[in-house]
This record gives sequence, C-alpha cells and structure tokens, in this order.
Amino acid sequence: MKVAALNEWVPIMYQGVDAVGEDLQPQENNSPVAALFFVTFVFVGALFIFQLFISVIISVYEDTMSSSSLTDDSAQSNQIERLLEFYSSDETPPVPTNRVRRFCYNITTGGLAFRTIHRNYDAFIMACIIINIGFMLSQVIEHSPVSDLTEN
Repeated sequence: MKVAALNEWVPIMYQGVDAVGEDLQPQENNSPVAALFFVTFVFVGALFIFQLFISVIISVYEDTMSSSSLTDDSAQSNQIERLLEFYSSDETPPVPTNRVRRFCYNITTGGLAFRTIHRNYDAFIMACIIINIGFMLSQVIEHSPVSDLTEN
C-alpha cells in the first residue's frame, strides 16, 4: 500500500531488490531487475490514480447534465451559462502588493508579462504535472549500486 501511495517506496524497493527467498538472509543487490518492477508499478499506479480522479470528475459532470437537456441546444446553452455564472467570480481581486504574490497573480490572470503563459495555461500546468511525476519517481534516499544500474 505504501508503494501505491508513493509513501517511502524507495526503501521497500531496496528490500525487494535484496530479497533472496523465503527463510534466507537478504543479499545486497540480489535481483536488480526487481527495481524495474517497482518503478513500473509506481508509474502505472500514479497514472491509474490520475485516470480515476478524471473519471470521477466526468461522472459528476454527466450526472449534473440530464439527458433531456442534451437534446435541446437552447436548454443546454442555458444550463452552461448558469454553470459559468455560478463558477465565475463577480469581480477580479485587486493586484497584490507583495512581489511573490503579484508574480503568481499575473501568471494566473494573464498579466502583461505573462500573456503567452496565460494563453497556454493548460499545457503549462500539464507540463508541470509531468515534470512533478518525474521528480516523484526519481526520489532516492541513499545512492546505491542499484540506483546506478537504473540510471544507466
């Protein structure tokens, strides 16, 4: 369960790599191929959780949209307008005075210096998520010969 939750999965991987057999003492780097299993398991598990999260969002969205409103274009557009009104704020918050907060504010609202990022915001966030998954998969507590094998 810890491996699927990305909770201290690296020491568990090392235990799996060092495992020899039942009732036998572990030997260091006995099965380096087991590291590939753990890395693959973590990667596939992270994608599975992401897909599960997206499917729940889609399911909730489909439940809110009734099948009768999908057949009538005007009813569908009215419902979308109501959803947009519900989720959009009435006023734009003021520009913060703190430099770090103003920087974040300009990124998310499309300030003068960040118009390109704001137009491609979805792609930018997706790239950040993919980079984050890469960093999470590369966590190493102690550098060992097994991690040297997986890096090469």
